[in-house]
Amino acid sequence: MNIFLKIIAGIFTVVVAIALFAFAFLIFWKPLGGSATKSQREDYAKRAPNFDGKKFHNDGDFSLMHTGGKDDLRVSKNGVRPNFSLPVGTVDFFAENSVTWFGHSSVFLRLGEKSILFDPVFSDVISPVSFVGAKRFSSPAVSISEFPKIDVLILSHDHYDHLDYKSILEIDSKVSRYVVPLGVRKWLGGKKRASMTFRLYARPLDIFLEDDLSIRCKRFGVLGF
Repeated sequence: MNIFLKIIAGIFTVVVAIALFAFAFLIFWKPLGGSATKSQREDYAKRAPNFDGKKFHNDGDFSLMHTGGKDDLRVSKNGVRPNFSLPVGTVDFFAENSVTWFGHSSVFLRLGEKSILFDPVFSDVISPVSFVGAKRFSSPAVSISEFPKIDVLILSHDHYDHLDYKSILEIDSKVSRYVVPLGVRKWLGGKKRASMTFRLYARPLDIFLEDDLSIRCKRFGVLGF
């Protein structure tokens, strides 16, 4: 009987320890983000009419696009990974009025003398942890240390394949201004993040830069220059 009780006690201790570790991991591991405070939620409600105090809602009715037939390119798992090495080109950060694509949504835009970077993701694994998650098909064409000064860094949203916490930490010293959607600043969190200059958008917002360059952020994620 004593052995049985010891086994039960041991199992209970392990379960409690795992639960406490998981709870602490969810609370303190910064790449997982964080919850908005009451004052932040009140601020969201003032600036976003589609926020009800707890969550955001789509404006009006919407429907998913559907062609009426099976689309193998969208639903099939066949051929979604290349069976060859993807070609990687050279990067010229200062080519006038140029666009450089680094994969998925990571894009570097050079307009005149301005450098604009979208959703920089340069980690090998797309995940809040380095040992689990989808891996890149190929290495980036450049490292973050090779980037020039970034006038504006734009984050579209906080999915891991768009907001890479490790990449943000590495490129932070090069960035003059961040443009993020409403609520994403909390995702970044921390004292270092609080010292940044953020623009949070819920409604169409014009961000005016010098030399007659402006960025318009629209609610549905469309960016115009």
